[in-house]
Amino acid sequence: MPTLLTGRSKGFTPGPELVLLPLFFLYLVTALPAIGWRDNSEFAVTAFSLGVAHPAGFPTYSLLTKVLTFLPLAGAPFRITLASALYSLICLYILYRMIIYAPTIGPDESTQSRSWAAAGTILVFGLTSTLWTNSTEAEVYSLNILFLAGLFYCALRWTGEGRDAWLYAGAFLYGLAAGNHGSVGFYLPGLLFYFLFQARRDIPRRLGLIAFFFLLGFSVYLYLPLRADANPAFDFGHPNTWDRLLMHLTDRKDSEAHFVAARVGLKFLDHLWIFISQTAPPVFWILGLPLTLIGAWRLWRRDWPLVIFLAYASAINIFFFLHWAADLSNYLPAFLIAAYLAGLGGSWLLSRSALGSSPLLLGSALALIFIAWVGLRLPVQDRSRSFIPLESYRADFEALPPEAITITGHQWFHQRAYQDIMRLREDVTVILSSDFVWPQWFNPVTPARFPRADVPPDPFFEAEKGEYLKKFVRANLEQGRDIYCEPFDLGTRVFYTHLKPALPFNLKFQPQSVEKLQPEEVQSALNQLRRKLEKELESEGLVEEVGLHAHYIDLMFRYAQFFERHREIGASLAILRFLEDMFGPAGTNTMWPNYRARLHEGIGHNLLAAGRYGEAAVRFEAAIALDRYDYVAWANLGLARLKENQLEPARQALEQALTLDPKPAEALYNLGEYYRKLNQPRTARQYYARARELVDSPQTKAQIDQILTELDKAAQP
Repeated sequence: MPTLLTGRSKGFTPGPELVLLPLFFLYLVTALPAIGWRDNSEFAVTAFSLGVAHPAGFPTYSLLTKVLTFLPLAGAPFRITLASALYSLICLYILYRMIIYAPTIGPDESTQSRSWAAAGTILVFGLTSTLWTNSTEAEVYSLNILFLAGLFYCALRWTGEGRDAWLYAGAFLYGLAAGNHGSVGFYLPGLLFYFLFQARRDIPRRLGLIAFFFLLGFSVYLYLPLRADANPAFDFGHPNTWDRLLMHLTDRKDSEAHFVAARVGLKFLDHLWIFISQTAPPVFWILGLPLTLIGAWRLWRRDWPLVIFLAYASAINIFFFLHWAADLSNYLPAFLIAAYLAGLGGSWLLSRSALGSSPLLLGSALALIFIAWVGLRLPVQDRSRSFIPLESYRADFEALPPEAITITGHQWFHQRAYQDIMRLREDVTVILSSDFVWPQWFNPVTPARFPRADVPPDPFFEAEKGEYLKKFVRANLEQGRDIYCEPFDLGTRVFYTHLKPALPFNLKFQPQSVEKLQPEEVQSALNQLRRKLEKELESEGLVEEVGLHAHYIDLMFRYAQFFERHREIGASLAILRFLEDMFGPAGTNTMWPNYRARLHEGIGHNLLAAGRYGEAAVRFEAAIALDRYDYVAWANLGLARLKENQLEPARQALEQALTLDPKPAEALYNLGEYYRKLNQPRTARQYYARARELVDSPQTKAQIDQILTELDKAAQP
């Protein structure tokens, strides 16, 4: 059994309130005043109206946060944001207690040095941009680390005191934690390892009780089918049956994204390097890592199974989210563990220095850290006047005609918040585009859900091909209803030839096919987009709202694709060059590397369509320099070189595309073209035939059939 720090202190010993009160005030005055971007809007709606959130549903968050919506403070969105701040503060309090209560090696660490180290740890962790941001918006991450901190604390108390009540309390918290964020389920092997190494007796009975208390907490998931049966307005996935509930819990529709970075071969090393060099704050490698290693060494000598479990939990957390390296919120569990170990390391260092017995100096240092850090970060972290996430789509939404229908992707979260929380434009029918094209994963479109719209029967028939969406659009256009669509999932699912630019961020369905956009329509759309982005970039703090900023870039890509499909190459290029000027190195320089690669690729594709092959090749090479695993860029580079009649560079690029992905039909087709130019019809035929097996377009199949016929005729004596 570990020896716990129980010695008496000499001099002033700081309590957690010394840090938590200033942090609470800081979170309060810098909090987002209204709904935030995408998931923030979603969680605000599901907490306020008790809906069903995206997989795995987050019932713990919705039910706990709902309680705080009854507080008579400001508006409902702010009350929900306040919940995030409270979750963070409780987590920091538990972290303080964890450091105080941690096993110690001997009497060389006083309560005073441990308390100062704990206070400093929760101050620094609370001021990190990641936790600060998550404490000032509606998100699940602060509640996630609250439960994890509680779980770790229960483990410490159990091993320190030997009382099984702490063991069962931890199991119950783990069940609730799983109801808040499903990824904690992957911690189970580490928890079982820790229990089996620490338990010395009566293991079967204790495991049975652990399972009981875990299931008691995990039963919060019963909320999902019960609530789905009530048909709430926000019902992501409609998990009202056991099959649909299981799909929702396991996030089966996105299962390929789980641990995706660890399943992509050598590209895993690139993701890992991005995490090390860009995601983890540089100060961690300079100060945090040494303290973490010292803390791990100290803890290892008394409770080595706990160190192994903490290392395992950190690794699982990092590898699960490594593909999304830019979003630091995903890694808060790993940051929490590092903060705990760093606090132990800091305590040991304080006990070995004169600083540990100088409360005036230590208190002054904490005050200086707080003042200096707030002074540096406040301009970026202060979101108290940021209404851009709320207002981004509001003007478009309020400008819709009476009884209009919207079919949207990203905007759906905001439009649901406008209706469900703010009670705006309740005459508008708001539908998620994925409900049409993936009803098996999302929520089938039915007359009961949308009584104001004309909903044809049998939504599952031909849903994958978008046929049902076409029937829905046709039926409602015939009834004279206006239908608007976000530039999202165009392709084959929505006939882009029946869409015209209307509001700044929305296209409008037309009863007749639009063979060609008029020049004034194109110019008007470009002007609206430019004005909208320039205004929000200059005066609304668009760059600071990272998720929304990225979505605007993504939306502009989709608008460029829309114009390209209409053969408006000039308009498509104008949008992409505008993006480059505004968000590229010559502008704000805030475009993520993957978006910069996508930008080069998009410009290159338009230049290719315009017959400017040399310029296109330069763009594809720039995209490859940013992402050498982008097989599409390699395939397009091969095509550009082929058009320039640079055969050997073309072959090398096309074969590299096939190395990265053996099934890109375009690369196979163009290798057929390459060997045809070399007058090697037999090899050319093999590549054409493989390409034909993979293409979906009947026109392309017919074109390849004609080429194969010509090759066969040429091969005859």
